[in-house]
Amino acid sequence: MKTKNQSPFEKWWKASTRSVLRFKWNQWKMDTRKPLLSVVEVVLSVGIAGAIALYLDPDWNVVPFPYNVLAFIILAGAAILVHRRTRPYRLAQKLVKSNKQ
Repeated sequence: MKTKNQSPFEKWWKASTRSVLRFKWNQWKMDTRKPLLSVVEVVLSVGIAGAIALYLDPDWNVVPFPYNVLAFIILAGAAILVHRRTRPYRLAQKLVKSNKQ
């Protein structure tokens, strides 16, 4: 079976992607809060997008007018609260990054 000759870009892309993933994996193993923070960020982003789609978009609106705005405010407030609870960790990460440079 003959293998396809890879271009230099394909070789570089494969090597760089693998090394970046390995580097990120090693970082996550050293600090177990990083994967959790990444998951929280994804959940917050999807939650806000879903709240906008479900409560504020008139095509998908599932709740009548006065209550849809109230529901959106409650969900956005919960997202802001969760985001604020992660602030000390995010500040600590910025300090770590600035000390490394």
